[in-house]
Amino acid sequence: SAKPDLADLNANPMNLFIIEDQEINGPVMELFVDNLEEARDELLAHGCKVLRWRGKSQDCYIQDPFGLVFNLWEVE
Repeated sequence: SAKPDLADLNANPMNLFIIEDQEINGPVMELFVDNLEEARDELLAHGCKVLRWRGKSQDCYIQDPFGLVFNLWEVE
C-alpha cells in the first residue's frame, strides 16, 4: 500500500502533523497517554468518534465533536 502524504512538526511532548490519505485528511494532533484504552473510552464518553483504531504502537485516530482529529499514542 502507498504511504500517505505527511508533514510532521515534532514538539515534544506533543506532535502536530498534516496527513492526506483515504480516511484522514488535514491536521492531526498527536497525544501521548498512559493507557490507550482508557483514553479512548473517556473521549468516546465525551462525544468523540473513532476514525481508525489499530491498537498500541499503531494509528489510533479519534475525532472530537468539533472536527479536530487526534492520534492517541500510548507511552511505554
